[in-house]
Amino acid sequence: MVVLVVILIVAVIAAGIWLSYYVKKKRRDELAVVAKQYGLTYSREDPYDLLGYDFKLFRQGDGRGCENVLAGAWQGVPVKEADYWYYTESTDGHGNQTKSYKYFSVVVAEVGCSMPYVSVAKETLFTRMADHMGFPDIDFESEDFDREFNVKSEDREFAFKLVDARMMQFLMGSRSGGRPS
Repeated sequence: MVVLVVILIVAVIAAGIWLSYYVKKKRRDELAVVAKQYGLTYSREDPYDLLGYDFKLFRQGDGRGCENVLAGAWQGVPVKEADYWYYTESTDGHGNQTKSYKYFSVVVAEVGCSMPYVSVAKETLFTRMADHMGFPDIDFESEDFDREFNVKSEDREFAFKLVDARMMQFLMGSRSGGRPS
């Protein structure tokens, strides 16, 4: 009976490993097809050093990487799209370490101009506390948007132009995974 349980556990682990491999391979194959269809290049690894861009997201976590990179011109604009991930490490009271992963799809578009830094992030307990401690974010005309998102920029006028009504609608539609109307 013990041997049967061990065999079952090994089979479940093997099935999990195979499923993970299959899902990743399927995504790579589909991205290669998309790249060919739209005249882009596909690379499994990041040949462009996307993590070298000065974006806060690319500095998150204890480890990070980009993979499945598409590159080329999209409607005349040079772009690079990738699967980006980072992990944070934590240790429990018994010294056991775990890694928690976060995954994103990112696009870097070279638009040939310089723009002020604007951060649009989910509102959290910490950002609300910072607002009350003298580090306020930019408030917009939508109270719902202000409750959900924290917008920071040294150039308020640019932030208002960037985060217009359509952008707010898009972001509010994406908060639950839904599409904006």
